[in-house]
Amino acid sequence: MAGKRVLITGGSRGFGAVLAQAFALQGAEVLFNFHKSRKEAEELAESIEALAPRPTLLQGDASRSQDWERKAAELGAIDILIINASPPIPSIRFKEQSPADFISFVDRSLEIFLETCAHVIPIMNNGGIVVLISTMFVRNPEPGFSHYVAAKAAAEAVMRTLAAEYETLRFLIFRAPRMRTDQTNSVTAVEEMAPPAEVAKALLTRLANFTANENIEIVDS
Repeated sequence: MAGKRVLITGGSRGFGAVLAQAFALQGAEVLFNFHKSRKEAEELAESIEALAPRPTLLQGDASRSQDWERKAAELGAIDILIINASPPIPSIRFKEQSPADFISFVDRSLEIFLETCAHVIPIMNNGGIVVLISTMFVRNPEPGFSHYVAAKAAAEAVMRTLAAEYETLRFLIFRAPRMRTDQTNSVTAVEEMAPPAEVAKALLTRLANFTANENIEIVDS
């Protein structure tokens, strides 16, 4: 990853923060977007700076065109885009939410995904990689997450189409397992969750072996 410019959305907390640290330690120039958690973002940047170059912090709502346009001058050419940001993910069964609530979650999720793609993909270097952090629930749904699965399945479908339209880029759908992070909202026993550092290692290993003749791949982590 040495010399690569990596942009991570939702990078100040949870799995995004783990990814920011992992890429920085591998020699990448890290930029990460965050919305409101300035304190956490600054603390993460300071911890990274102790071991690697300080990351660039990009505060803004990833679902808003205006915020991307305001940060355009700081982006520069990107080699790897990690689409990790998500609205809070409640565990709630379909019958316990209204159709309006379901649609609101899916809309918000797709706004983050689509606005990020629309503003970053055009400035990516040839051979760059777009990574969608998806979920294993797309393959193996669990009760309480129909809204989340719907949003990620839709984003995965868009990724497949983008791969056909942007032939000079590569696309990776990374279906992450449930992880132990500060954002985990689950009744699952902690010991049954994957350590985020191990999941990040698996992603970086796959990226390092993503050959130039591969345009899209789905990885079930």
